[in-house]
Amino acid sequence: MIKYLLLVLLLSSTLSYGQTSKETAYKALENLVGGTWLYEGQWGNGQKFKQEHIFEWGLNRQIMKVKTYGTVNQETGEYGLRNEGIRAWDTKTETVKFYEFDVLGGATIGDCVFEKDRFHYEYLYEIEGRQQLMRDTWKFVDKDTYLFSVNLKSGDEWKVFSSNEIKRQ
Repeated sequence: MIKYLLLVLLLSSTLSYGQTSKETAYKALENLVGGTWLYEGQWGNGQKFKQEHIFEWGLNRQIMKVKTYGTVNQETGEYGLRNEGIRAWDTKTETVKFYEFDVLGGATIGDCVFEKDRFHYEYLYEIEGRQQLMRDTWKFVDKDTYLFSVNLKSGDEWKVFSSNEIKRQ
């Protein structure tokens, strides 16, 4: 009986990973609205990194809009509006999708995956001429702090490329 109960719990937790209702997903994202989220850190190669994110609801709370400020010119180091994006419920897949458009003409599209104390953006990104599965993780610390990490899929594992706190200013 105990083995059966453990199997049921394991299967239900496995099946629920990444699956959520629109209300639950939007509640998980709600905390991001208000203020500017600042991330300062270093990439895995030691290069300094800074981004600011501003989130707001749009379309009668049907989408979440985000503006991201960061380096817009690698040669000059110019800092400015780098990306604009949305997070929106997709009724066909019953998941939250995200769409990011950057000042360099790129577009990133992926899925939002929700767990108990964190959510992830999972997407394909071109690195050195090949598509790499990436995951940006926002792990809740408190209402003004998340542990933010950029992760690369390597075999069956996620390897941390960059990690630091992201704080509401």
